[in-house]
Amino acid sequence: MERAGTPGPYRADEGKLTRAQAEVALKAVAREASRRHPTVYEFASALVAIDGGDPATELADFRPPVGR
Repeated sequence: MERAGTPGPYRADEGKLTRAQAEVALKAVAREASRRHPTVYEFASALVAIDGGDPATELADFRPPVGR
């Protein structure tokens, strides 16, 4: 039984995301922090890499958020 707010298994026929996109998105919203992307840069890198992009090139101007 799944709890409310817990994503279930991904099924390709249910949405408009590719499997790779869904995996990156589900990792981003994982309930346990240890299962999420450790930084915004890692999340962005995963998104860029889905289509074969080079994160080092495409995110060369990336500036992490400052403070909270």
